[in-house]
Amino acid sequence: MGKVALLVGRVMARVSLKQLVVAVISSLGALLLWRNSSPQVHLKLRAYSFPYMKSRSLTSWESLVPLDRNMSETLQNRNDSLHVTTTETEHFLSTHAQTATPGKDQNRRKKVIVMSYMRSGSTFTGDLFQFSPDVFYFYEPLLYMSDMDEVPRNLHVRRRLESVYQSLNDPPNPLPFTLKMLSCNVSAHDLRFLAGLKLSRSTGDISSCKSVGMGEQWREECARDIGDSCRKHPTVVAKILRLKMWEVEELLSNDPDLKVIHLVRDPRGVAVSRWDAHYFFYYISFCIRLNTDAKDSARMQSIFPGRILTIRYEDLAESPIPVARKLYEFAGIPWSDDVEARTREITGPTNESFREQKFGTKRKNSSTTATKWRSKIDLPFALNLQVECSGAMGKYGYRKVTSLSDVRNVNISLTLPSFDDVYSTIKL
Repeated sequence: MGKVALLVGRVMARVSLKQLVVAVISSLGALLLWRNSSPQVHLKLRAYSFPYMKSRSLTSWESLVPLDRNMSETLQNRNDSLHVTTTETEHFLSTHAQTATPGKDQNRRKKVIVMSYMRSGSTFTGDLFQFSPDVFYFYEPLLYMSDMDEVPRNLHVRRRLESVYQSLNDPPNPLPFTLKMLSCNVSAHDLRFLAGLKLSRSTGDISSCKSVGMGEQWREECARDIGDSCRKHPTVVAKILRLKMWEVEELLSNDPDLKVIHLVRDPRGVAVSRWDAHYFFYYISFCIRLNTDAKDSARMQSIFPGRILTIRYEDLAESPIPVARKLYEFAGIPWSDDVEARTREITGPTNESFREQKFGTKRKNSSTTATKWRSKIDLPFALNLQVECSGAMGKYGYRKVTSLSDVRNVNISLTLPSFDDVYSTIKL
């Protein structure tokens, strides 16, 4: 009992009275809604949280849509109420815009963003770049921000922070912060917000800089070490999940050396993967985000020719070596026998005793892993998701299903040989 009391005391010390009251009121409200609603609403509420696991008892998957749309509108109204005007990002971009012409100076540092979505193969893709000695790799430099699907323009950065960073002063705006990291410009203050240092081979040995108790002078020395190490590499790569395509457009507009790899995955696979990882997945808002990014990316192709490469995770998993070589070629990174050997090792290890880890990137068979979701998803939810993500699925060449046999039969490919010609893609 003493240990329990101590644990409760520690938790209470970290939670403000306001947070506690909000949590209690939210829980009571959810309980009252559940007790006073019909069984049909119960089904919808369960589908709202974990739809593909709970949808077997639904007689009509279309019945999910009206409730979800109302919830989406509620969330959007809530976001709009947090909308504030800030000029910090615009000021930074306008005063730090580069005037160099890309490709004219071969000695200029190459910068690449791997933009994707949670549980879409981005860590796996990032690891491919970490195999090159020419690459300095930032693992999700924007981890200090929440992964919000719907973000109004000019939403104040504090409204986007993860809760553990709310107490820190002067949280950086994501666009200036991203440009700073890609330019190897790291300050002691920045270290407070770089949560993914230990998850990159480039910064893992320096991650102790963030240890509790380290003084400001020590952090300044660590920041210099990271910057110096970064500047020794001809290419900087950052994997980022917390930017929208309209934000990436601003980055591309203000840094001519920047290229973007837009990694997408079948949203049906994303849904199942997030459930397996116990991540919350509200598919309506995710589909809005995916559809919007697809439309923005299509528009941006002519504005930034040769600087945005769109790839499907399924293609990378099916043909890892050819696709990885193309990724290196796009980024301007030399391919080597060592990189190829290491790529083969994580996509099809020869060790029979090897066991896959849920959050790891090493796979017994990367192609099988990419389609594993088809043995788990329910048809009603798959059909519902297809309606909401229809725009992006059509542009990215994902085939829709009409029956459970279509879903389960892995001999039927759900990726078309190619997708919308407007995108710059990898031709195999």
